[in-house]
Amino acid sequence: MTLYEAITQPYLWADSHALIVLAAAVLIPTFGTGAAWIGRGGKTDKDGLFIANALFGFSLFVFSLSSVGAFVATSMLELDLFEGNFLVMVSPLVCLVFTAFGVLRVFPLSRLWSTQVIVDITAVVLACWAISWFMRKFGGWYIRAGGEEV
Repeated sequence: MTLYEAITQPYLWADSHALIVLAAAVLIPTFGTGAAWIGRGGKTDKDGLFIANALFGFSLFVFSLSSVGAFVATSMLELDLFEGNFLVMVSPLVCLVFTAFGVLRVFPLSRLWSTQVIVDITAVVLACWAISWFMRKFGGWYIRAGGEEV
């Protein structure tokens, strides 16, 4: 199997099973929220917090993986995202939104460690983007040591 096949095969499978992918994007957060709600109802809410964190982490992982896939498809494979299957493209976002709204009904987001991870990852991505932009913008500039050209 080539790297190209390893990248395209999952999308081709998801494209041929688009309704199943969308149904999973709705059902996983729904059942996960229900499980977190049931876990919260015990003597402690430790089990519910674990389930909510795992669900949020899973949704974030799926969304991140799809974002990387979209980046690879557009920049390296030179494919057009507008030609992709809409249901497959929107499913990770649906999963993340349903998870956020479902978990928010069970726990405040400030109690979940996974929300702090999301904030940290977003900060790192934005910092990397800013550094990349700065390096592209001012890539031809350099610092001279001691006033002499190096």
